[in-house]
Amino acid sequence: MRHDRTQQLTHPRRGSLIPAVAVAIVVFGGAMALVLNRFWISIGQEELETVVQTAALSAAVQLASVDLLRDRFDDRGHVERLNEIRESVDELVSANRVLGKRPVIPSASGIEFGRIVSSPLTGQVHFLQTNSFPTTVLVTGVCREADRNSVPLLMPFLTGRAAADLSEQAEASIRNDIVGLRPFVDVGVPMWPIGVLNTDAVEQVFSLDTSLSNRLFPDDYTWDPVAKRVLNGPDGLPEIVVEFHSDPAFATGCVIDLGNRLESATVQLQIEYGITASQLEDFGGWIDFSQLPMSKGCGWIIDEGVFDQLGTRIGQARIIGLCSVIAKQSEGSLQSESSLQSESSFVSDEVGTVELERLIGARLMSVEQTSTSTIAVFQEAVVCTRTAVPSGLSPGMVSENFGLHPYIYRVELTRAADDVGLSY
Repeated sequence: MRHDRTQQLTHPRRGSLIPAVAVAIVVFGGAMALVLNRFWISIGQEELETVVQTAALSAAVQLASVDLLRDRFDDRGHVERLNEIRESVDELVSANRVLGKRPVIPSASGIEFGRIVSSPLTGQVHFLQTNSFPTTVLVTGVCREADRNSVPLLMPFLTGRAAADLSEQAEASIRNDIVGLRPFVDVGVPMWPIGVLNTDAVEQVFSLDTSLSNRLFPDDYTWDPVAKRVLNGPDGLPEIVVEFHSDPAFATGCVIDLGNRLESATVQLQIEYGITASQLEDFGGWIDFSQLPMSKGCGWIIDEGVFDQLGTRIGQARIIGLCSVIAKQSEGSLQSESSLQSESSFVSDEVGTVELERLIGARLMSVEQTSTSTIAVFQEAVVCTRTAVPSGLSPGMVSENFGLHPYIYRVELTRAADDVGLSY
């Protein structure tokens, strides 16, 4: 039986794979374009966020100026000060780069000053724009045509655009509802172990606040915040003249033993870098204002090393102590206790005891040495620091009855402008 076999001829189907491969390449390339574009934008957004947040924090720190201590409000000078802050923020932002491009501050509403206030109806906090003693600054930064990477330029139909304007907004505030000072691991409290006595040379008790408000102190120096230097001439803020005297009976200032045992080298380090947590062990690692007053040992003069260190700090604002005298001379001395343990030099041969009542902000205007004493001239100042511990209340919820600190402020990023109202 025969079976006829018919051979079917097959013809090659040329070109059938080429469109499929082309489509696959386009799909894969498009996916890569989207991924790379997103990655590029994310990098740029993070860079811009860092720049704008830094600018906002810098501007907020500048809001914590001596204007907050003045009795009279200088409207013209205040406006000039805000304009100076705007200029400094603009310079700081434009000095950076985002994806290789220079970010800018929009001229219209790029920098806004105001306060964080709470609604009496809902209790929600929000940003209120005002130029009258602002405590919050809102900075908006823009990087135009930041999306100039090659992938979206080649495939704009996939990314939706060939260029993008990145924008970022940051808000920073200062607050003085401070309950203490806590140093970080690598950041000390900006405080000098120096105390101003509430007793004059003939032991007549006076109030520092009353003496300042009644202009009982001289006004011979001016701090120029733009040039960042001390100038001769009055500025409306009286100075505090502190004398470290070899005779404790004539001393109006002292060096406080804040974990330094009055050792000259340690005191110099505290003046240069601040006071660390280990040096505040007697305070529990931080200065809790509710634990003041507290009695501490002190020295009445400063040696050459501490004097030289202070000489390099002219114009700097730091936290110092306000003290009352417990004993001009203490029985024994730190020197005799430590003589067998080390050969450290001490700032003073005479050791006394003072009561550290509270802390104030002071700017060192001058320091000079005589044969029997060292005279340091301070001026009231506002110190803004991240080591300041806030009350825990949300900004805008603190009332005037809380006990706001007149000299010490904390700076932090806030988010009241978008109705979040919580600091982070």
